Amino acid sequence: MAAGHYDQVAAIGLEASPYDTELFKKLNQLEQLARSGNETAQYYEGVVNKRECRQLHGDAKSDAELSRADTCYKISLNWWLPLAQSSDPDSQWEIGQLYVDGNGVPKSPLNAIEWYYKAARGFQKLNNRERALMVLEDMREAGRKHPLTRKLSKQLLGSYEQ
Repeated sequence: MAAGHYDQVAAIGLEASPYDTELFKKLNQLEQLARSGNETAQYYEGVVNKRECRQLHGDAKSDAELSRADTCYKISLNWWLPLAQSSDPDSQWEIGQLYVDGNGVPKSPLNAIEWYYKAARGFQKLNNRERALMVLEDMREAGRKHPLTRKLSKQLLGSYEQ
């Protein structure tokens, strides 16, 4: 975004408190780090943006407002996609979430499962079985009988889903 978060709030006529000023400074620092290539900052820039998108989506009362929320989610996707393509499991999971809900992308349980599977495998490589099991639960919700869900279940639990 060209204008900083503080400037955006001022532009819509809201008065920022001292707390807001500090928060906006931190958000602007995060954005600068993300734009400079810091991958952790890029991930969290997507997360912060997604929170803003949820509010936009929840407050939307018209098709135009829903379209703005959808565009907002696409910005998060743009932060996460390069990270996900380079095997970042957190970003892969976030993209799976976008596909489950159809936020910024067409709703697709199949695409969600594929991203979730990549995330779970990444968490396994990082020896984070607990996170992999959490992703398996997301996969079950998206498609219990999908071959990748069954495959991951076998890998993590030693048995196929029935």
